[in-house]
Formats: sequence, structure tokens, C-alpha cells
Amino acid sequence: MSSIVAGQVAVMFLLIGIGILCSKTGIYTEEATGPAVNLLLLVVTPAIIIGRFLRPAAPGGLRLVLISAAVVVVITLLGVAMAVLLIRKREGTNYSIERVVASAPNSGFMGIPLITAALGQDAMIYAAAYVALFQIFNWTYFARELGGPNHKPTLKKLLTNPAIISIAVGFACYALQITLPKLAISALDYLSNLNTGLSMVVMGVFLANVKLKDLKL
Repeated sequence: MSSIVAGQVAVMFLLIGIGILCSKTGIYTEEATGPAVNLLLLVVTPAIIIGRFLRPAAPGGLRLVLISAAVVVVITLLGVAMAVLLIRKREGTNYSIERVVASAPNSGFMGIPLITAALGQDAMIYAAAYVALFQIFNWTYFARELGGPNHKPTLKKLLTNPAIISIAVGFACYALQITLPKLAISALDYLSNLNTGLSMVVMGVFLANVKLKDLKL
């Protein structure tokens, strides 16, 4: 299994390298990554969540999904608590960014391909539950941290967020064993497949524009 994971990590680093190359050659600039990030967050991630819940319910499967959801709550709350304790408030907003980076796992863009490579498609429903619950934190606490004290996500915005809607749709499909037409499932699969390649290339573009001398340890 370790060799499989190592191989997948190598592929992801290769994709990041392609992103760096694209940035350095001007093929894909940091200014152009905004729409790609929106596509990943608002279209690809919801497609992953819904698509992974479209499967026959295994014995005890719903219980394991709920356990997976509970795990993300515990892990994220622990991460947030540690970040708040270790990263103190100071002038500017950089401390908020540091707190989010320290406590928010990359469970979707990097976690999903690693889990798929190591454990196969059968494990993806539990990864989807993890990603789904993390999205709630992502669009509430983390969004407020990055947006500052004046950023207050309303209940309407939260409930109409594509990621949150996909959680409700995906969980309902799994709990009630609702199936979608094959065309819809194929479309979800195609969108889900954009996750690793696009996110790693975008990450490479961002890394290409990081100045090491500006990093503070």
C-alpha cells in the first residue's frame, strides 16, 4: 500500500510541477486562477460529494458514514483550538490566515486521490462524508476568519451554498437509496475527475509566485 500512496503522491507533485512551469512560462498566471478555484469549490467539490453518496447502502454503512462525519468534527475542532492557542492575535490579518492554514486539512484536493489510490472506490463514501462536514466549517468558521470580524455569513447564504446543498442531496440519496439517471451520474463523474489535476496545477501556480525570502518561520 505504501508504494501505491507514494506513486500517487509523485503524480500529484508532477502536476504541481506542471503548474509551476505554466506560471513561469506565462501559460497560466496567478491572476487567472480565480475562476478555477471557484469552479473547484462550487462545482467540482459538490459533484464529488453527491457522486460518492450514489451507491448501494452496505450493512452498517450509514453508521460508518455518521462516524466519519463525527470524526471530522472532532479533528477540526481540535485543530481550531490548537491554532487559536498557538497563533495569537496581532496587528494585521495574517494571523487569521495562519490559523486557517494550520487547522484546515486539505481533505478534498489532496485527500481524495490518496484515499482512492490506497483504499479504492469503496472507501470514497467515507471520504465524501469527511469532505462534506468539512465544507460546513469551510463556509462558516473559516470563511469568517478569512473575511474578518465584519464578515458574517447569513443563514440564507449558507443554505444556498452549492457545497451545503450537495451535502443534503448526497446524504438524502444515500439514506433513501435514491438513484439518478446514468447521464447525470456520468456528468458527476466527469466533474469529479477535474479535482486532482486542476487543483494541483492551480497549487503549482500559487507556489510559483511564493517568494521564499518573504516566508517567516
